[in-house]
Amino acid sequence: MMNNKYVKILLTVIPIVIVGFGALTMLLPYLWMYGTSFKSISESFEIIPTIIPSEFHFNTYVEIFEIIPVIGAIINTLIVELSVIIVGTFVTSLAAFSFAKLKLPYKNFLFIMLLSAMMVPYAALLLPQYQAFERLGMVNTLWPLILPGFFGNIAMMFFLIQYMKGIPNELIESAKIDGCSYFGIYW
Repeated sequence: MMNNKYVKILLTVIPIVIVGFGALTMLLPYLWMYGTSFKSISESFEIIPTIIPSEFHFNTYVEIFEIIPVIGAIINTLIVELSVIIVGTFVTSLAAFSFAKLKLPYKNFLFIMLLSAMMVPYAALLLPQYQAFERLGMVNTLWPLILPGFFGNIAMMFFLIQYMKGIPNELIESAKIDGCSYFGIYW
């Protein structure tokens, strides 16, 4: 009996130790990087390295914020990502609902055409896309990053369609009987 208890404890502890060691080896480069960012140049190149600096130097961070417009870059990223995530996800989920639950003519053909568009390498689209945005006067703005995301993501649509096909059609039929619109059913 006692031996079985120790085996269970051992079988619980060994995986925790292995995963903990793996997590530590993955975190070590990040700890090293952050520790080195606070070191002086001479301390960064010592023969016997340390993770924690002997004296913290914040001047590199001050220089970064003075030289590079970090706050502007963060704001641009938030503008692009929030708009693309919110609008793109909404449009993609609407399209996925249409493909999964509505009876549309040629919907299988249209879906296959959308999926086949994923096979075109993005490098083949870069130049035509750039030329289109240049003609529209959108070069050096955030619009070339935002507009393509507004029209949805085909890969996300594929997974949403697979999910929505698992929702029983009886729920949609009962919502129709109750007088719900198609958008209300989607919502």
